[in-house]
Formats: sequence, C-alpha cells, structure tokens
Amino acid sequence: MMVRMSSPQTEGSDIRPFGRSFHILQALFWATFASGMFTVLLVKEKGLSPTVIGTIFAVRSLVSAVSPPFWGLAVDRLRSPKVVFIVGLASAAICYAAIPFIDSIAVLGILICLTSFFLTALPSILDTWVIDSVSGSTRVSFGSIRLWGSIGYSVVIYIYGVVIDHFSLTPVFLNYVVLGAVTIFFAWRTESPVLSTNDTERRLRPLSLFTNLRYVAVVLFTVILMIPSTSSFVFLPQIVDSVDGTSGLLGTLYAVKALSEIPFFLYSKRLLNRYSPLLLVIVSSLFFILQFFLYSVITNPVQILFVQFLHGPSFGLFITGMVYYIYSLAPENLKATAQTTAYALRIGLAGIIGSSFGGWYIDTHGIQALFRLGTYVSIAALALFIAFHAVLHRRARR
Repeated sequence: MMVRMSSPQTEGSDIRPFGRSFHILQALFWATFASGMFTVLLVKEKGLSPTVIGTIFAVRSLVSAVSPPFWGLAVDRLRSPKVVFIVGLASAAICYAAIPFIDSIAVLGILICLTSFFLTALPSILDTWVIDSVSGSTRVSFGSIRLWGSIGYSVVIYIYGVVIDHFSLTPVFLNYVVLGAVTIFFAWRTESPVLSTNDTERRLRPLSLFTNLRYVAVVLFTVILMIPSTSSFVFLPQIVDSVDGTSGLLGTLYAVKALSEIPFFLYSKRLLNRYSPLLLVIVSSLFFILQFFLYSVITNPVQILFVQFLHGPSFGLFITGMVYYIYSLAPENLKATAQTTAYALRIGLAGIIGSSFGGWYIDTHGIQALFRLGTYVSIAALALFIAFHAVLHRRARR
C-alpha cells in the first residue's frame, strides 16, 4: 500500500506554514495559466475561421485526453508531484512564448498541442498535491487554498484585458515565461508529503479504475456536461462578437468568472462537512445547465457579463465536489492517476467534441442554437446520472 507519511508540518492542526506556501503557489500558477485564455483570441486575430479554430482545438483536446494519465502515472510512480509539476510548467512556458510569432497554421497548431501536452495535467496534479499535504488539517482545506488561485487568475486576467485593449496580445504570452519562472521557484520551495510504497503497490494498474462503476459514471457524466462548457470557453470571443462586444471585454469576463469562484472555495470546507461531494457535483451541474440556456438567449454584452457570475456556483462547486469525490473513489496508489484521467477525459474528450462539432454547428446553425442543444443534452445526462445513483442506493439498502 502507498502510505502518505506526514511531515512534522502536516501533523495535527498546525499546518499554517504548509498552507501559506500553497496559497502563494496557487495564486502564481493560476496567474500564469491566465495567459492561455487568450489563445483562441490570438488565432482568431490571425484570420482563422471558426471551423479551422475548432479543428485546431479539437486536436489539442485529443492531446489533452491522452497526456494527463501519463503525467498522473509519473506522479504515482515517482511519488513526487513537485518534480512532474515543475517539468510540465517549464516546458509549457517555452511553447507558449513562441505562439505569437508563428504565422504558419500547421506550426501554430503543433505549438498549441505541445503546450496542451505539458500543461493539461498540471491543475489536477496540483490539486492532488494540495489534498495529500493538507489532509487531516483542521485549519486549512483544499478550498481555502484553491481560492487563492482564483484571486491570482482574476487579477492578472483583468490586467491582460486592459493590455490587449491598449497594446497587443504579444506581452500577454511573453509574460507567461516570467510568471512561469516565478511559479517554478515557489514550487521548488514548497514541501511535498513524503510518500512511501511497498512492493505490492509499486505495480500500478491504472485500468483497474474503470472497474469501479461509480468512477466510470461520474467521468461519463462530466464529459457530457463539459461539451457545451468547452464550447462556451473556446467560442467566447464569437459569443462576444455576436452581441457587438469588444476584445477587451474578454479580460473582464474571465476576471468575473474567477472572482465568482472565491466564495464557494472559501466555504467549501463547511459545505463538505454538511453535504457529500457527489451532491455538490449534482448541484453544480444545475448551474452549468442554466448557463448554457442563458447563452442561447443573450442579446447584449451586459447579459454576457451577468452570465459569468454563474461560474462560481457551477465551476466552484463542481471542482470541489469532483476533486474530493474522485479522491475518495481511487485506491491509494492511483490517486494522481485517477484525478488526471478524469480531468483528461472531461477536458480532452469533451474538448474534441465541443471544439470540432461546436465550430461546425456554429457555422451551419448559429451560436445560440449550439447552446440550446447543449442545454437539452445536459438535462438528459443529469437525469440518467441521478437515476444511476438512485438504483445503486436502492440496491445497497437491500
């Protein structure tokens, strides 16, 4: 069995030094991550059509679906989230810095996909690193640390929106290297829990995750839910264009998204004390569905801005519920693999469909029709997901 050995800082409730390190690391990482939100805008400014953009991001999503389990296995094999996190972030920063200077569609697509290969798994690796380090603490929780990521992200992405309006996108991408280097410095200084394994658990069997029906069900459900969610991210510039908004508005929209998460991360520990992680996932899906519906009827930039406030109860509750629910389902020696695999499928597989199908559907039927379809499909998926767990609950009572 893989045993997560507590360091002196993680024992008991006095975990403030550990928590403080993770607060800084979360803020810096998500501030760095913010640059990537403008990748779609950059390729759009290069004159690419929605279909071409959708194709590039569909291929990127395929890479996103394949690469995270590899990095998760690396964490579980090396028993060091820190090393894998640093290698991935450094490699992604190098790729991102080159993107603004590329005009070739093929080379641009390759760089975007390479960035995804190195970057996609990092949020779930960081989540696993945090949970491993603060588990058992009475003063620090995953949510109280993760909210600093939302703060760092919202501040930086708002600044980027102002920079884009007055200058260009190039400084945004170059700053990825600067913030990435600072993040790597603090990641290196942040302690990791000491992990030890016996001979039995060194033999990792990642496919065994898919023998757990609850794991399979939640992954399938979240993949379906994330298809229209991915479309809302990839095609947000087109949504803004459809109501005569400006490119600078994107920075404000992304900032509002991130700020809306903070209250839900702040009170996540209280929510988890009262409700199960699975219930948080189900409730969050209702807010996702409401978002999809509103995207199908909006007519002006102000309405788009108000829709972003729903990101807090949707994504904030979803991430908290999913991270803890997956962590509870996974065996000890596959915690990171379970998180990165679930993340890969809901970002990668959903991204392939949301990007490629979404681009085609927008070209042929319009952007509002895409979100009407997403609303209907998500409602059906939620109904099936609830029915599945109702059947399991009924069987367990017999």
